[in-house]
Amino acid sequence: MNLSKLTWGSPTSLMYHFYTSTPNLKAISTYFPNLTNLTVTTHSLPHTWTADLLGLRQLTHLVLSVSIIDYIIECDDLIAFLKAHQPGFQILLYTNGDVNLLQSLKNGLSQRLDHLSRAEFNKKYGSQKKTSYIVIDDVTFYLP
Repeated sequence: MNLSKLTWGSPTSLMYHFYTSTPNLKAISTYFPNLTNLTVTTHSLPHTWTADLLGLRQLTHLVLSVSIIDYIIECDDLIAFLKAHQPGFQILLYTNGDVNLLQSLKNGLSQRLDHLSRAEFNKKYGSQKKTSYIVIDDVTFYLP
């Protein structure tokens, strides 16, 4: 039986829960090329996660729920990933990882992107689908 029969063709939404090891996001990108919504719940992300998911250019909504962030996600890589997708692309990052690494990421994003509290952002841009953004904790970092 081939994968397309197991997945009913190529779905546009996928919730991927992977607790025991690092997920193979490149495989998701390869085997589910039509994804527009992806939720990944995992213990940790591979260092290559942005490159692994770049094949999903039509992705509009990415939720990452990660127990541990044990390396610095480079701000420039994250911003390039955001820009590589269509306007209105959303990333929501939830983590219980290293507080210092997360704060470093937030500080870097604060220096490179406009940002508002989540409530302020929703009030200002809630109905617009053209603003791409990243939500970390209660802060929304967005492209101008």
